[in-house]
Amino acid sequence: MSARAAGRTCGVVSCTGYGAGGHKYCSTHQYRYQAYGDPEYPVKKLEKHGMWNSPEHRAWNNMRTRCYNVNRRSYKNYGARGITVCDEWNSSFLAFYRDMGDRPSAEHSIERIDNEKGYFPENCRWANRIEQANNKTSNVIVTWNGETYTAVQLARLLGKESRIRLIRERLKNGWSTDRAFSEHPHVGDWSGSDA
Repeated sequence: MSARAAGRTCGVVSCTGYGAGGHKYCSTHQYRYQAYGDPEYPVKKLEKHGMWNSPEHRAWNNMRTRCYNVNRRSYKNYGARGITVCDEWNSSFLAFYRDMGDRPSAEHSIERIDNEKGYFPENCRWANRIEQANNKTSNVIVTWNGETYTAVQLARLLGKESRIRLIRERLKNGWSTDRAFSEHPHVGDWSGSDA
């Protein structure tokens, strides 16, 4: 039996379409619900840019989805925290592409410089995985010889990467930066590898 014959109309009041496949919306509004978390999401006239499914277009689309689609797992870390996309970028891929340009390599993705702020030209850049790992809110920040590093950066610089779990635990327990990085692991100490 068709959706029309079953009398299942689209759940959007102003729509005369019919729900199908067990969905409560017509195909147009079902897509908007899945893509944007809102069946009545305003869809503007499509831009013509020939970049659909390019790495830049996927980054733009994923950025918007993280911020506005309550049905996506990543929403809790973005939209639910108040992270938004500036109006110009949210409504236009071409505006986003004009400001960000080509993705430098397959290793790069979009990064917010200040993780407490949203996506807008002055707060975004293309960054590789290491750069992004150094810009996480969960990083332990340390000062050594007057310079600021993440604990992982300093461990890498000092050749003590294999001890990073031990060093983080020491810092968490109130050890000074110098002591946490220089003292040899003791028997009974929270163990990391002794490299």
